[in-house]
Amino acid sequence: MMGGLSFAIGPAIGGLFYDAGGFELPFFFLGGVVLVVDFINFFLLPEQGTKNEEPGSLIGVVSIPAIWVALTTTVMAAAAFSFFNPTLSIHLKGLDFTVIQISLIFLGWGLVYAVVSVIWGAVADATVSYCREA
Repeated sequence: MMGGLSFAIGPAIGGLFYDAGGFELPFFFLGGVVLVVDFINFFLLPEQGTKNEEPGSLIGVVSIPAIWVALTTTVMAAAAFSFFNPTLSIHLKGLDFTVIQISLIFLGWGLVYAVVSVIWGAVADATVSYCREA
């Protein structure tokens, strides 16, 4: 869901910053936010893991059929987003869409992704898992 929200909100906010300050402003703003969040996380996040933890088996994970279904759908969704993000905006710009209109189209696409991911998550949580233990 958070990935879908970021696909939705990112282009909309980026479009507003682009209109306000040009090409560089969205990058400078996001870079500043990342630096501030990294600095805060350095002091707030606890150390993770203990020395007594056993590593899991990758072979055990990839032997679960449901993992391959999830992996395939994730790769397909990432490929679709990676293909459409750079090409759709260029196509819409050629059709005389404004930057704000293009960012709103991406907002709708990301919101649909976020809502559907919540619905499928609820369905997956309500379904009995028949996967064998890794």
